[in-house]
Amino acid sequence: MLIVIGVIGLSLPILFNIFYVLLRQQIKIYRALEVKRQGDYILNTMKNLIINRAVSIHNNPPPSPIDCLSIQDITANNYFLDKQGTYFRFCQSSSGTTCDNSDGYIASSSSLPSVGIVALNNDKTFISDFTLTCYQNQSYSSPIVGILFTICYKTAQNQTNCSINNQNQVEENAKMTYSTFVKLRSY
Repeated sequence: MLIVIGVIGLSLPILFNIFYVLLRQQIKIYRALEVKRQGDYILNTMKNLIINRAVSIHNNPPPSPIDCLSIQDITANNYFLDKQGTYFRFCQSSSGTTCDNSDGYIASSSSLPSVGIVALNNDKTFISDFTLTCYQNQSYSSPIVGILFTICYKTAQNQTNCSINNQNQVEENAKMTYSTFVKLRSY
């Protein structure tokens, strides 16, 4: 009886340790999948809207088109005109409901009152380093829009940025950087 109790006493901590390691791995996988799912959704939404709807790029609603012959950072003041004459844009938002150029969310805004401002990511993720650029190879070619952002899983340690604060808990900070270029097809 003492031998059985001793064996159980030695094996129980090992089993709990194995269970704890497996649980941490599952959390790490879940967070990485959530970051990838949200990042892919944001990137695909932005690409599809720009490719399928954008006709021209403006730094304010009309009549100020952006000259993209030199590389321009259009993060703060980007407006895309679509074929129906309405404007839409992408902006940084701290709340997901206003375009205040603060990290946290990427929001899509429309000039249609029924649409308003819509956050493209959820409360589980955090967006930082969002940048939109545009350039043209020639004055007769279509503008190319560059999209860059970093997305991470929001934890207690990174409520305001995507940096890793605690190196012992790297698995808690699933983080990805997305970058692509989109050519305006309807230009």
